[in-house]
Amino acid sequence: MASAIFQIVTCAQCGEREAIVFIRRSGGSSEGCDIVLCDSCAKRRGIIAGKGGLELNIDDLIGVGLGNERVRERPPACPGCGLELGELRREGRLGCARCADAFSEELATAVGRLACHDPKADSLAFAPARVGLPPGTARLRRELESALDSEDYETAAELRDELSHMRGEGEDAPRAADFPDFPYSPFSLSGSSGQDDDVALLTSGRVYRDIAGEPFPGSPRGPAAPSRAILLDRFLSLGAWRSRTMADLGPVGRRSLSERGIVPRGYAADDEAVVLSESGFSTYALLDEGDHLRVRTMAPGLDAAAALGPGLALADRLGRDMDFASRPGIGWVCARIADCGLGCSLSATVHIPALTAAGLRDRLFRALMSDGLAVRGFYSSSEESAGSLYEIGFEASMAGSVLDLAGSFTAAVAKIVAAERRARTEIAERGREALVDAEGRAFGITRYFGSVGMEEAASLVSVLRLAALRGSLPGADHRILGGLLAALGPGSITLLSGLPEIPPATALDAYRAAAVKRALFGADYEAEGGA
Repeated sequence: MASAIFQIVTCAQCGEREAIVFIRRSGGSSEGCDIVLCDSCAKRRGIIAGKGGLELNIDDLIGVGLGNERVRERPPACPGCGLELGELRREGRLGCARCADAFSEELATAVGRLACHDPKADSLAFAPARVGLPPGTARLRRELESALDSEDYETAAELRDELSHMRGEGEDAPRAADFPDFPYSPFSLSGSSGQDDDVALLTSGRVYRDIAGEPFPGSPRGPAAPSRAILLDRFLSLGAWRSRTMADLGPVGRRSLSERGIVPRGYAADDEAVVLSESGFSTYALLDEGDHLRVRTMAPGLDAAAALGPGLALADRLGRDMDFASRPGIGWVCARIADCGLGCSLSATVHIPALTAAGLRDRLFRALMSDGLAVRGFYSSSEESAGSLYEIGFEASMAGSVLDLAGSFTAAVAKIVAAERRARTEIAERGREALVDAEGRAFGITRYFGSVGMEEAASLVSVLRLAALRGSLPGADHRILGGLLAALGPGSITLLSGLPEIPPATALDAYRAAAVKRALFGADYEAEGGA
Protein backbone atom coordinates (compact mmCIF):
# COMPACT_ATOMS: atom_id res chain seq x y z
CA MET A 1 0.00 0.00 0.00
CA ALA A 2 2.73 2.43 0.96
CA SER A 3 4.70 1.75 -2.20
CA ALA A 4 1.60 2.43 -4.29
CA ILE A 5 0.95 5.75 -2.56
CA PHE A 6 4.47 7.06 -3.05
CA GLN A 7 4.95 5.70 -6.57
CA ILE A 8 6.42 8.39 -8.86
CA VAL A 9 4.08 9.41 -11.72
CA THR A 10 5.65 10.77 -14.92
CA CYS A 11 4.31 13.92 -16.61
CA ALA A 12 2.01 12.98 -19.49
CA GLN A 13 3.16 16.01 -21.51
CA CYS A 14 6.97 15.73 -21.54
CA GLY A 15 7.23 12.11 -20.38
CA GLU A 16 10.37 12.91 -18.41
CA ARG A 17 9.79 14.86 -15.18
CA GLU A 18 7.76 13.90 -12.13
CA ALA A 19 4.11 14.99 -12.23
CA ILE A 20 3.01 17.25 -9.37
CA VAL A 21 -0.32 18.52 -10.79
CA PHE A 22 -3.23 16.06 -10.98
CA ILE A 23 -6.55 17.17 -12.47
CA ARG A 24 -9.67 15.04 -12.73
CA ARG A 25 -12.69 15.99 -14.82
CA SER A 26 -15.91 16.29 -12.84
CA GLY A 27 -17.83 13.03 -13.15
CA GLY A 28 -14.75 11.16 -14.33
CA SER A 29 -13.54 7.72 -13.35
CA SER A 30 -12.83 7.07 -9.69
CA GLU A 31 -9.45 5.63 -10.59
CA GLY A 32 -6.64 7.62 -12.17
CA CYS A 33 -6.56 11.24 -13.34
CA ASP A 34 -7.47 12.94 -16.60
CA ILE A 35 -4.39 15.21 -16.64
CA VAL A 36 -1.02 14.71 -14.92
CA LEU A 37 1.63 17.38 -15.45
CA CYS A 38 5.02 18.36 -14.09
CA ASP A 39 5.55 21.87 -12.74
CA SER A 40 7.22 23.10 -15.96
CA CYS A 41 4.55 21.76 -18.33
CA ALA A 42 1.78 22.99 -16.05
CA LYS A 43 3.14 26.55 -16.13
CA ARG A 44 3.37 26.45 -19.92
CA ARG A 45 -0.32 25.57 -19.94
CA GLY A 46 -1.24 28.44 -17.65
CA ILE A 47 -1.60 26.28 -14.51
CA ILE A 48 0.14 27.63 -11.40
CA ALA A 49 0.20 25.37 -8.33
CA GLY A 50 0.63 26.74 -4.84
CA LYS A 51 -1.08 28.39 -1.88
CA GLY A 52 -3.31 25.37 -1.44
CA GLY A 53 -4.94 25.58 -4.88
CA LEU A 54 -4.58 26.06 -8.62
CA GLU A 55 -4.78 29.14 -10.83
CA LEU A 56 -5.93 28.20 -14.32
CA ASN A 57 -5.76 29.97 -17.67
CA ILE A 58 -8.55 28.22 -19.55
CA ASP A 59 -7.41 29.51 -22.96
CA ASP A 60 -4.04 27.79 -22.53
CA LEU A 61 -5.73 24.56 -21.48
CA ILE A 62 -7.32 24.30 -24.94
CA GLY A 63 -5.39 21.61 -26.72
CA VAL A 64 -4.36 19.68 -23.60
CA GLY A 65 -7.91 18.42 -23.57
CA LEU A 66 -9.73 16.13 -21.16
CA GLY A 67 -9.82 12.66 -22.63
CA ASN A 68 -11.89 9.65 -21.65
CA GLU A 69 -9.70 7.52 -19.37
CA ARG A 70 -6.48 8.81 -21.05
CA VAL A 71 -4.60 12.02 -21.74
CA ARG A 72 -4.84 13.52 -25.25
CA GLU A 73 -1.40 15.00 -25.82
CA ARG A 74 -0.55 18.05 -27.94
CA PRO A 75 2.95 18.27 -29.37
CA PRO A 76 4.83 21.32 -28.05
CA ALA A 77 6.12 21.98 -31.57
CA CYS A 78 5.24 21.05 -35.15
CA PRO A 79 6.97 17.75 -36.01
CA GLY A 80 7.43 18.93 -39.59
CA CYS A 81 9.23 22.25 -39.17
CA GLY A 82 9.75 22.71 -35.41
CA LEU A 83 7.46 25.74 -35.09
CA GLU A 84 6.37 26.20 -31.48
CA LEU A 85 2.91 27.20 -30.35
CA GLY A 86 4.14 30.42 -28.76
CA GLU A 87 5.85 31.47 -32.00
CA LEU A 88 2.70 30.67 -33.97
CA ARG A 89 0.65 32.95 -31.71
CA ARG A 90 3.30 35.66 -31.74
CA GLU A 91 4.01 35.72 -35.48
CA GLY A 92 0.68 34.56 -36.90
CA ARG A 93 2.53 32.38 -39.44
CA LEU A 94 2.85 28.66 -40.12
CA GLY A 95 6.12 26.95 -40.99
CA CYS A 96 4.77 24.10 -43.12
CA ALA A 97 1.56 22.27 -43.99
CA ARG A 98 1.96 19.89 -41.02
CA CYS A 99 1.48 22.86 -38.68
CA ALA A 100 -2.19 22.61 -39.59
CA ASP A 101 -2.27 19.18 -37.93
CA ALA A 102 -0.10 20.09 -34.96
CA PHE A 103 -2.12 23.24 -34.16
CA SER A 104 -5.43 22.30 -35.75
CA GLU A 105 -7.66 23.70 -33.01
CA GLU A 106 -5.98 27.09 -32.94
CA LEU A 107 -6.06 27.28 -36.71
CA ALA A 108 -9.69 26.19 -37.02
CA THR A 109 -10.71 28.75 -34.41
CA ALA A 110 -8.78 31.54 -36.15
CA VAL A 111 -10.12 30.64 -39.58
CA GLY A 112 -13.64 30.26 -38.23
CA ARG A 113 -14.40 26.93 -39.82
CA LEU A 114 -15.29 24.04 -37.55
CA ALA A 115 -17.27 22.03 -40.09
CA CYS A 116 -15.81 20.08 -43.00
CA HIS A 117 -14.92 22.48 -45.79
CA ASP A 118 -13.90 21.66 -49.35
CA PRO A 119 -11.56 24.44 -50.53
CA LYS A 120 -11.62 23.29 -54.14
CA ALA A 121 -15.33 24.04 -54.36
CA ASP A 122 -14.57 27.69 -53.65
CA SER A 123 -11.85 27.77 -56.28
CA LEU A 124 -14.45 27.03 -58.94
CA ALA A 125 -16.91 29.64 -57.71
CA PHE A 126 -15.82 32.10 -60.42
CA ALA A 127 -15.26 31.34 -64.06
CA PRO A 128 -12.01 32.68 -65.54
CA ALA A 129 -12.43 36.36 -66.40
CA ARG A 130 -10.66 38.56 -68.91
CA VAL A 131 -11.63 42.19 -68.53
CA GLY A 132 -10.71 45.65 -69.71
CA LEU A 133 -9.21 44.70 -73.08
CA PRO A 134 -10.70 45.42 -76.53
CA PRO A 135 -11.10 42.38 -78.82
CA GLY A 136 -7.89 41.54 -80.61
CA THR A 137 -5.61 43.26 -78.09
CA ALA A 138 -3.95 40.02 -76.95
CA ARG A 139 -3.16 39.01 -80.55
CA LEU A 140 -1.67 42.43 -81.34
CA ARG A 141 0.50 42.36 -78.25
CA ARG A 142 1.85 38.92 -79.13
CA GLU A 143 2.66 40.20 -82.62
CA LEU A 144 4.31 43.27 -81.10
CA GLU A 145 6.52 41.10 -78.88
CA SER A 146 7.47 38.97 -81.88
CA ALA A 147 8.36 42.05 -83.93
CA LEU A 148 10.51 43.44 -81.13
CA ASP A 149 12.28 40.11 -80.62
CA SER A 150 13.10 39.96 -84.34
CA GLU A 151 14.14 43.65 -84.34
CA ASP A 152 11.47 44.49 -86.93
CA TYR A 153 10.99 47.98 -85.54
CA GLU A 154 8.92 49.29 -88.46
CA THR A 155 6.26 46.62 -87.88
CA ALA A 156 6.49 47.16 -84.13
CA ALA A 157 5.78 50.88 -84.56
CA GLU A 158 2.69 50.11 -86.68
CA LEU A 159 1.43 47.64 -84.08
CA ARG A 160 1.97 50.20 -81.31
CA ASP A 161 -0.10 52.75 -83.24
CA GLU A 162 -2.88 50.21 -83.80
CA LEU A 163 -2.94 49.33 -80.11
CA SER A 164 -3.07 53.00 -79.18
CA HIS A 165 -5.97 53.56 -81.58
CA MET A 166 -7.88 50.60 -80.11
CA ARG A 167 -7.52 52.03 -76.63
CA GLY A 168 -8.58 55.50 -77.77
CA GLU A 169 -5.40 57.21 -76.62
CA GLY A 170 -4.29 60.64 -77.91
CA GLU A 171 -1.17 60.77 -80.00
CA ASP A 172 0.74 62.73 -77.37
CA ALA A 173 -0.88 61.10 -74.33
CA PRO A 174 0.85 58.35 -72.28
CA ARG A 175 0.48 55.10 -74.19
CA ALA A 176 0.14 51.65 -72.62
CA ALA A 177 1.55 50.18 -75.84
CA ASP A 178 4.92 51.73 -75.02
CA PHE A 179 5.07 49.25 -72.12
CA PRO A 180 3.22 46.24 -73.51
CA ASP A 181 3.59 43.82 -70.60
CA PHE A 182 1.61 43.95 -67.39
CA PRO A 183 2.60 44.45 -64.59
CA TYR A 184 5.63 46.44 -65.74
CA SER A 185 3.71 49.34 -67.27
CA PRO A 186 2.43 52.04 -64.89
CA PHE A 187 -0.32 52.71 -67.45
CA SER A 188 -1.37 49.11 -68.10
CA LEU A 189 -4.99 49.64 -67.05
CA SER A 190 -5.30 53.40 -67.47
CA GLY A 191 -7.35 53.27 -70.66
CA SER A 192 -9.72 50.54 -69.44
CA SER A 193 -13.16 51.29 -68.05
CA GLY A 194 -14.83 49.55 -65.15
CA GLN A 195 -17.88 49.77 -62.96
CA ASP A 196 -17.73 52.68 -60.47
CA ASP A 197 -14.22 53.57 -61.70
CA ASP A 198 -14.86 57.22 -60.88
CA VAL A 199 -14.09 56.25 -57.26
CA ALA A 200 -12.67 52.71 -57.35
CA LEU A 201 -9.65 52.87 -59.64
CA LEU A 202 -8.75 49.20 -59.30
CA THR A 203 -9.89 45.99 -57.67
CA SER A 204 -7.10 43.58 -56.73
CA GLY A 205 -7.59 39.90 -56.04
CA ARG A 206 -4.85 37.83 -54.42
CA VAL A 207 -4.67 34.03 -54.29
CA TYR A 208 -2.26 32.16 -52.00
CA ARG A 209 -1.13 28.53 -52.33
CA ASP A 210 1.60 26.42 -50.72
CA ILE A 211 3.01 23.07 -51.76
CA ALA A 212 2.29 20.23 -49.33
CA GLY A 213 5.46 18.64 -48.00
CA GLU A 214 7.68 21.69 -48.58
CA PRO A 215 8.65 24.12 -45.77
CA PHE A 216 7.02 27.50 -46.21
CA PRO A 217 9.23 30.49 -47.06
CA GLY A 218 10.62 31.91 -43.82
CA SER A 219 9.92 28.74 -41.80
CA PRO A 220 12.22 27.64 -38.92
CA ARG A 221 13.86 25.18 -41.30
CA GLY A 222 14.85 27.95 -43.69
CA PRO A 223 13.85 28.71 -47.30
CA ALA A 224 12.07 26.10 -49.36
CA ALA A 225 14.76 25.54 -51.98
CA PRO A 226 12.87 23.30 -54.47
CA SER A 227 9.52 25.12 -54.49
CA ARG A 228 10.56 28.02 -56.76
CA ALA A 229 12.00 25.68 -59.38
CA ILE A 230 8.95 23.37 -59.23
CA LEU A 231 6.48 26.20 -59.78
CA LEU A 232 8.63 27.95 -62.37
CA ASP A 233 8.72 24.80 -64.50
CA ARG A 234 4.96 24.43 -64.23
CA PHE A 235 4.33 28.03 -65.27
CA LEU A 236 6.65 27.89 -68.25
CA SER A 237 4.99 24.67 -69.40
CA LEU A 238 1.71 26.59 -69.75
CA GLY A 239 3.20 28.42 -72.74
CA ALA A 240 1.72 31.91 -72.40
CA TRP A 241 3.63 32.87 -69.26
CA ARG A 242 6.86 34.85 -69.25
CA SER A 243 9.35 34.97 -66.38
CA ARG A 244 11.60 37.90 -65.52
CA THR A 245 13.97 38.21 -62.58
CA MET A 246 14.46 41.40 -60.65
CA ALA A 247 17.97 41.51 -62.09
CA ASP A 248 16.47 41.41 -65.62
CA LEU A 249 14.27 44.42 -64.85
CA GLY A 250 17.11 46.54 -63.52
CA PRO A 251 16.91 49.21 -60.81
CA VAL A 252 14.28 51.33 -62.59
CA GLY A 253 11.87 48.48 -63.29
CA ARG A 254 12.08 46.96 -59.83
CA ARG A 255 11.74 50.40 -58.20
CA SER A 256 8.54 51.04 -60.18
CA LEU A 257 7.07 47.64 -59.23
CA SER A 258 7.83 48.28 -55.57
CA GLU A 259 6.36 51.80 -55.60
CA ARG A 260 3.09 50.61 -57.05
CA GLY A 261 2.75 47.70 -54.64
CA ILE A 262 3.24 45.08 -57.36
CA VAL A 263 6.04 43.46 -55.34
CA PRO A 264 7.25 44.08 -51.76
CA ARG A 265 10.51 45.97 -51.31
CA GLY A 266 12.36 42.92 -50.01
CA TYR A 267 11.28 40.91 -53.03
CA ALA A 268 12.38 43.67 -55.40
CA ALA A 269 15.82 43.70 -53.76
CA ASP A 270 16.37 39.98 -54.50
CA ASP A 271 18.10 39.68 -57.88
CA GLU A 272 16.86 36.09 -58.33
CA ALA A 273 13.23 36.78 -57.41
CA VAL A 274 10.90 36.38 -60.39
CA VAL A 275 7.70 37.99 -61.67
CA LEU A 276 5.62 35.78 -63.93
CA SER A 277 3.14 37.52 -66.24
CA GLU A 278 0.82 36.48 -69.01
CA SER A 279 1.17 38.87 -71.94
CA GLY A 280 -1.86 41.06 -72.50
CA PHE A 281 -3.66 40.23 -69.26
CA SER A 282 -3.61 41.86 -65.86
CA THR A 283 -2.51 38.82 -63.85
CA TYR A 284 0.93 38.11 -62.45
CA ALA A 285 2.53 35.72 -59.97
CA LEU A 286 5.32 35.79 -57.37
CA LEU A 287 7.17 32.72 -56.09
CA ASP A 288 8.40 32.15 -52.52
CA GLU A 289 7.18 35.57 -51.37
CA GLY A 290 5.56 34.68 -48.04
CA ASP A 291 3.83 31.71 -49.71
CA HIS A 292 5.16 29.37 -52.37
CA LEU A 293 2.73 30.92 -54.85
CA ARG A 294 0.99 34.29 -54.79
CA VAL A 295 -1.15 35.24 -57.78
CA ARG A 296 -2.60 38.73 -58.18
CA THR A 297 -5.09 40.06 -60.71
CA MET A 298 -5.98 43.74 -61.13
CA ALA A 299 -9.27 44.75 -62.72
CA PRO A 300 -10.40 48.31 -63.46
CA GLY A 301 -13.23 49.66 -61.34
CA LEU A 302 -15.16 47.70 -58.72
CA ASP A 303 -15.25 44.09 -59.94
CA ALA A 304 -14.54 41.33 -57.42
CA ALA A 305 -15.27 38.51 -59.89
CA ALA A 306 -12.85 39.86 -62.50
CA ALA A 307 -10.16 40.32 -59.84
CA LEU A 308 -10.47 36.85 -58.28
CA GLY A 309 -11.57 34.71 -61.22
CA PRO A 310 -8.29 34.47 -63.17
CA GLY A 311 -6.18 33.86 -60.06
CA LEU A 312 -8.46 31.11 -58.75
CA ALA A 313 -8.61 29.47 -62.17
CA LEU A 314 -4.81 29.58 -62.50
CA ALA A 315 -4.28 28.10 -59.03
CA ASP A 316 -6.78 25.35 -59.85
CA ARG A 317 -5.00 24.59 -63.11
CA LEU A 318 -1.60 24.38 -61.42
CA GLY A 319 -3.11 22.26 -58.64
CA ARG A 320 -4.05 19.51 -61.08
CA ASP A 321 -0.40 18.46 -61.29
CA MET A 322 0.77 19.27 -57.76
CA ASP A 323 -0.53 18.94 -54.24
CA PHE A 324 -1.38 22.30 -52.68
CA ALA A 325 -1.75 22.13 -48.91
CA SER A 326 -5.32 21.92 -47.61
CA ARG A 327 -7.18 20.39 -44.68
CA PRO A 328 -10.85 19.48 -44.09
CA GLY A 329 -12.38 21.88 -41.60
CA ILE A 330 -9.81 24.56 -42.46
CA GLY A 331 -9.51 24.86 -46.24
CA TRP A 332 -6.30 26.01 -47.92
CA VAL A 333 -3.28 25.99 -45.61
CA CYS A 334 -1.19 29.13 -46.20
CA ALA A 335 1.82 30.74 -44.53
CA ARG A 336 -0.21 33.45 -42.80
CA ILE A 337 -3.01 32.30 -40.52
CA ALA A 338 -5.11 35.20 -41.84
CA ASP A 339 -4.89 33.74 -45.38
CA CYS A 340 -5.78 30.17 -44.41
CA GLY A 341 -9.23 28.92 -45.32
CA LEU A 342 -10.23 30.53 -48.60
CA GLY A 343 -6.63 31.25 -49.56
CA CYS A 344 -7.49 34.58 -51.15
CA SER A 345 -8.23 38.23 -50.38
CA LEU A 346 -9.54 41.37 -52.06
CA SER A 347 -8.59 45.04 -52.00
CA ALA A 348 -9.58 48.21 -53.84
CA THR A 349 -7.67 51.37 -54.66
CA VAL A 350 -10.05 54.27 -54.13
CA HIS A 351 -9.79 57.99 -54.88
CA ILE A 352 -11.82 60.07 -52.40
CA PRO A 353 -10.92 63.78 -52.83
CA ALA A 354 -14.44 65.05 -52.08
CA LEU A 355 -14.71 63.16 -48.79
CA THR A 356 -11.31 64.54 -47.81
CA ALA A 357 -12.29 68.12 -48.75
CA ALA A 358 -15.59 67.82 -46.86
CA GLY A 359 -13.82 66.62 -43.69
CA LEU A 360 -15.65 63.26 -43.76
CA ARG A 361 -12.70 60.97 -44.49
CA ASP A 362 -11.82 60.12 -40.87
CA ARG A 363 -15.43 59.26 -40.06
CA LEU A 364 -15.51 56.92 -43.06
CA PHE A 365 -12.26 55.25 -42.03
CA ARG A 366 -13.49 54.64 -38.50
CA ALA A 367 -16.60 52.96 -39.89
CA LEU A 368 -14.53 50.80 -42.24
CA MET A 369 -12.10 49.69 -39.54
CA SER A 370 -14.94 48.88 -37.14
CA ASP A 371 -16.19 46.46 -39.82
CA GLY A 372 -12.77 44.79 -39.92
CA LEU A 373 -11.45 46.41 -43.10
CA ALA A 374 -7.87 47.68 -43.37
CA VAL A 375 -7.06 51.16 -44.71
CA ARG A 376 -3.66 52.13 -46.10
CA GLY A 377 -2.63 55.43 -47.63
CA PHE A 378 -1.09 54.93 -51.07
CA TYR A 379 1.57 57.59 -50.47
CA SER A 380 1.65 57.21 -46.70
CA SER A 381 1.05 54.55 -44.05
CA SER A 382 -1.08 56.99 -42.05
CA GLU A 383 -4.53 58.41 -42.71
CA GLU A 384 -2.98 61.38 -44.53
CA SER A 385 -2.20 60.33 -48.09
CA ALA A 386 -1.17 62.77 -50.81
CA GLY A 387 -3.72 62.72 -53.60
CA SER A 388 -6.48 61.22 -51.41
CA LEU A 389 -5.56 57.78 -52.76
CA TYR A 390 -6.12 54.78 -50.45
CA GLU A 391 -6.12 50.99 -50.53
CA ILE A 392 -9.01 49.27 -48.76
CA GLY A 393 -8.24 45.67 -47.78
CA PHE A 394 -10.70 42.89 -47.04
CA GLU A 395 -9.45 39.59 -45.55
CA ALA A 396 -10.99 36.24 -46.53
CA SER A 397 -11.21 35.21 -42.85
CA MET A 398 -14.21 37.53 -42.60
CA ALA A 399 -16.23 35.38 -45.03
CA GLY A 400 -17.40 31.78 -45.20
CA SER A 401 -16.88 31.28 -48.93
CA VAL A 402 -15.42 33.02 -51.96
CA LEU A 403 -18.89 34.17 -52.97
CA ASP A 404 -19.45 35.59 -49.47
CA LEU A 405 -16.09 37.33 -49.67
CA ALA A 406 -16.89 38.90 -53.04
CA GLY A 407 -20.34 40.00 -51.87
CA SER A 408 -19.18 41.53 -48.59
CA PHE A 409 -16.24 43.26 -50.25
CA THR A 410 -18.42 44.72 -53.01
CA ALA A 411 -20.97 45.97 -50.48
CA ALA A 412 -18.26 47.65 -48.39
CA VAL A 413 -16.59 49.42 -51.33
CA ALA A 414 -19.99 50.38 -52.75
CA LYS A 415 -20.59 52.35 -49.53
CA ILE A 416 -17.35 54.26 -50.16
CA VAL A 417 -18.42 54.97 -53.74
CA ALA A 418 -21.81 56.27 -52.60
CA ALA A 419 -20.27 58.41 -49.84
CA GLU A 420 -17.75 60.00 -52.21
CA ARG A 421 -20.44 60.82 -54.75
CA ARG A 422 -22.62 62.42 -52.08
CA ALA A 423 -19.63 64.47 -50.92
CA ARG A 424 -19.02 65.69 -54.48
CA THR A 425 -22.59 66.90 -54.71
CA GLU A 426 -22.34 68.60 -51.34
CA ILE A 427 -19.12 70.50 -52.02
CA ALA A 428 -20.36 71.48 -55.50
CA GLU A 429 -23.47 73.02 -53.92
CA ARG A 430 -22.14 74.45 -50.65
CA GLY A 431 -18.50 75.10 -51.41
CA ARG A 432 -18.59 75.89 -55.09
CA GLU A 433 -16.40 78.99 -54.92
CA ALA A 434 -13.63 77.21 -53.03
CA LEU A 435 -13.85 74.21 -55.35
CA VAL A 436 -13.66 76.32 -58.51
CA ASP A 437 -10.71 78.23 -57.07
CA ALA A 438 -8.86 74.99 -56.23
CA GLU A 439 -9.49 73.54 -59.69
CA GLY A 440 -8.42 76.73 -61.47
CA ARG A 441 -5.25 77.04 -59.41
CA ALA A 442 -4.34 73.37 -60.01
CA PHE A 443 -4.86 73.70 -63.77
CA GLY A 444 -2.91 76.96 -63.95
CA ILE A 445 0.02 75.54 -62.00
CA THR A 446 0.25 72.31 -64.02
CA ARG A 447 -0.06 74.20 -67.30
CA TYR A 448 3.01 76.28 -66.70
CA PHE A 449 5.14 74.56 -64.07
CA GLY A 450 8.48 73.05 -65.00
CA SER A 451 9.21 71.04 -61.86
CA VAL A 452 7.12 69.30 -59.20
CA GLY A 453 7.68 66.92 -56.28
CA MET A 454 5.77 63.68 -55.81
CA GLU A 455 3.39 64.77 -53.04
CA GLU A 456 2.57 68.11 -54.66
CA ALA A 457 1.98 66.39 -57.98
CA ALA A 458 -0.36 63.88 -56.31
CA SER A 459 -2.39 66.69 -54.74
CA LEU A 460 -2.65 68.61 -58.03
CA VAL A 461 -3.58 65.56 -60.12
CA SER A 462 -6.17 64.61 -57.48
CA VAL A 463 -7.92 68.00 -57.81
CA LEU A 464 -7.78 67.85 -61.61
CA ARG A 465 -9.19 64.31 -61.71
CA LEU A 466 -12.14 65.52 -59.66
CA ALA A 467 -12.54 68.43 -62.10
CA ALA A 468 -12.54 65.98 -65.03
CA LEU A 469 -15.22 63.89 -63.33
CA ARG A 470 -17.33 66.99 -62.71
CA GLY A 471 -17.05 68.08 -66.33
CA SER A 472 -14.94 71.15 -65.56
CA LEU A 473 -11.92 69.83 -67.47
CA PRO A 474 -13.05 68.86 -70.99
CA GLY A 475 -10.46 66.94 -72.95
CA ALA A 476 -9.04 65.21 -69.86
CA ASP A 477 -9.57 61.47 -69.24
CA HIS A 478 -10.19 60.69 -65.59
CA ARG A 479 -8.88 57.15 -66.16
CA ILE A 480 -5.55 58.39 -67.49
CA LEU A 481 -5.31 60.80 -64.54
CA GLY A 482 -6.11 57.95 -62.17
CA GLY A 483 -3.32 55.85 -63.67
CA LEU A 484 -0.90 58.76 -63.33
CA LEU A 485 -2.00 59.36 -59.75
CA ALA A 486 -0.70 55.90 -58.81
CA ALA A 487 2.53 56.25 -60.85
CA LEU A 488 4.22 59.41 -59.54
CA GLY A 489 7.10 57.71 -57.72
CA PRO A 490 10.70 58.02 -58.98
CA GLY A 491 10.83 54.58 -60.59
CA SER A 492 7.53 54.94 -62.44
CA ILE A 493 8.29 58.47 -63.68
CA THR A 494 11.71 57.31 -64.89
CA LEU A 495 10.09 54.38 -66.68
CA LEU A 496 7.46 56.63 -68.28
CA SER A 497 10.18 59.02 -69.40
CA GLY A 498 12.15 56.26 -71.10
CA LEU A 499 15.29 56.84 -69.03
CA PRO A 500 17.81 54.06 -68.30
CA GLU A 501 18.32 55.10 -64.68
CA ILE A 502 16.69 57.29 -62.05
CA PRO A 503 17.98 60.87 -62.49
CA PRO A 504 18.92 63.29 -59.69
CA ALA A 505 16.02 64.78 -57.72
CA THR A 506 15.94 68.09 -59.59
CA ALA A 507 15.83 66.44 -63.00
CA LEU A 508 13.31 63.88 -61.76
CA ASP A 509 10.92 66.66 -60.69
CA ALA A 510 11.17 68.12 -64.18
CA TYR A 511 10.32 64.77 -65.79
CA ARG A 512 7.39 64.39 -63.38
CA ALA A 513 6.02 67.79 -64.43
CA ALA A 514 6.34 66.76 -68.08
CA ALA A 515 4.43 63.52 -67.41
CA VAL A 516 1.57 65.47 -65.81
CA LYS A 517 1.44 67.83 -68.79
CA ARG A 518 1.25 64.89 -71.19
CA ALA A 519 -1.68 63.47 -69.24
CA LEU A 520 -3.47 66.81 -69.61
CA PHE A 521 -2.69 67.18 -73.31
CA GLY A 522 -5.71 68.68 -75.10
CA ALA A 523 -7.55 69.55 -71.87
CA ASP A 524 -8.89 72.98 -70.93
CA TYR A 525 -10.49 74.28 -67.78
CA GLU A 526 -14.03 75.64 -67.80
CA ALA A 527 -15.11 77.00 -64.44
CA GLU A 528 -18.81 76.68 -65.26
CA GLY A 529 -18.50 73.14 -66.56
CA GLY A 530 -19.61 71.24 -63.47
CA ALA A 531 -22.49 72.04 -61.20
